[in-house]
Amino acid sequence: MADNLPINTKTMSIPAHQIKSFRICEKPYTSTPLLEEAAGVFKEPMHNDDGSMVYRWVKKGVTQDKWNKYYSPNVAYKKIGDENNMVIIAFKLPVHLINTSVTPYCTEQEVNIINKYS
Repeated sequence: MADNLPINTKTMSIPAHQIKSFRICEKPYTSTPLLEEAAGVFKEPMHNDDGSMVYRWVKKGVTQDKWNKYYSPNVAYKKIGDENNMVIIAFKLPVHLINTSVTPYCTEQEVNIINKYS
């Protein structure tokens, strides 16, 4: 970094000027598989072998009031927890429509919670 050279990972090269800091965490640099990322960029749906669209569980926080009035009556939305006075809900989106900065992917543990109560 002292020489202002890029940092090379297995999947990409990150310019040194874009790196603010390093910290240890369990989250990979990018959690979006390459094919899903390309589908999102080009807004092209991905399909399974049987012709059905590829979906993933995503999550977002909403107010308790919005959960009660709008989301809870709709069976497509699942409550997976509470955080900072917000209700964390999960729902499925086609991979080509997912913007992970708005609706990040659900973790494997969260998907297990959804499957447990479905």
